[in-house]
Amino acid sequence: MEVRFLADSMLGSLAKWLRILGFDTVYISSADDQQLLNTALAEGRVLLTADEQLWETAAKRGIAAVLVKGRTITEMLASALRGYATEMRVRPDRSRCAVCNVQLTRASRESVKDSVPASVYERHRLFWRCETCGRIYWAGSHVARMRRMVARATKSLSEGTGNA
Repeated sequence: MEVRFLADSMLGSLAKWLRILGFDTVYISSADDQQLLNTALAEGRVLLTADEQLWETAAKRGIAAVLVKGRTITEMLASALRGYATEMRVRPDRSRCAVCNVQLTRASRESVKDSVPASVYERHRLFWRCETCGRIYWAGSHVARMRRMVARATKSLSEGTGNA
């Protein structure tokens, strides 16, 4: 079974990145510690938190949790995924919506013609759609930057340095 995460209110950016990498990641922006613990336990999710007290409470209750450390998203990704993933890849066919956490589906080029800027439509052939919110995704120039950042996080993960 693939790991599923629950990110607390301090880790919204991390949740977005985990979704882009294809990890089922629920983000709760406003919940107390008890609600987070109950949700993680009920849904079989690994709780991601930067709150040491919450992490300790989860550990005492036998709830899988990671104390996420790091100042940059690269460091936080490596910290969060240590023990859960050996590799990270930006692959649109595996990605989830960065907003809704829903698995993206391939969209025909024609179906998105009126939903994307004309210049994007002309330059790209492959598109993905979130069936929940309707957002359209494509592999633009930003994907190369994302892949470089993820490569740094993967290197940090393999070197064991994601706990800065």
